Amino acid sequence: CKQATFPGRYFLLVCKGCQRIKFQESQILREVSVFSLASHLLWTLWSLKQAQNSNIPFAYYSFASDRLEDYIEHRAKVAHLINNNSSGGNTDNGNGVKFQFESSNHSNVI
Repeated sequence: CKQATFPGRYFLLVCKGCQRIKFQESQILREVSVFSLASHLLWTLWSLKQAQNSNIPFAYYSFASDRLEDYIEHRAKVAHLINNNSSGGNTDNGNGVKFQFESSNHSNVI
């Protein structure tokens, strides 16, 4: 998968000649996945607001629905990814932010 190899290749390209940076590719991919959920929600809310205020002819409600569906689908994948890579259902991203998930897929909330 190209996404899985991107962090390593990116750091090799950007950091030519500089000190080796220690990082965990899996941690970076987990963080990207979590923050992509925020993108889905942001575009959902933006589209709903535009549907109320914009004069531009566009299917804003349909777009909002699609983005919300993407969020729900992606949320389950992110919860599975984090649950499989953490012990006890909690993980700390190194910045003091913890994500908690219960074992049921219906209660996985980020």
